[in-house]
Amino acid sequence: MNIVVCPNNYFIMPCTVLLCSLLENNRDVSRIKIHVLVDASFEEENKRIIKEQILLYENASVQFYCMKEDWLKGITIGKASLVEIPIVTFFRLFMSKIFPEEVEKVLYLDSDMIVRKSLKGLYQTNLENKAVAAVIDTFNYKIDI
Repeated sequence: MNIVVCPNNYFIMPCTVLLCSLLENNRDVSRIKIHVLVDASFEEENKRIIKEQILLYENASVQFYCMKEDWLKGITIGKASLVEIPIVTFFRLFMSKIFPEEVEKVLYLDSDMIVRKSLKGLYQTNLENKAVAAVIDTFNYKIDI
């Protein structure tokens, strides 16, 4: 199972809570690889904290990817700019360009989530050759479709 998170330095505590809840509730999964997408400002101490958390579980490993901010230079989303939105928010858009070919499927989890049960069934969902499966976050946004 390949899991992706994109924390920044301010979300290290919620991210470690997410990882603990994920790993505690997925002990039945033989292999969980945590892919952590960060920017150059992500502190080494925070990497150490995440690594130590994951090392507590025999079925888990971690890989960090330092994203280049220049990929996002000049991008705006509606009236918002990257100055207003944390840059790590956009890293998930580049996952297909970042991961090696052997990573065929990933499950992205927001760093402020808690996993309450096994994600094995969700991860095994057949996407029928679809690139992405997603849900709308209705908490902060009004989307007219």
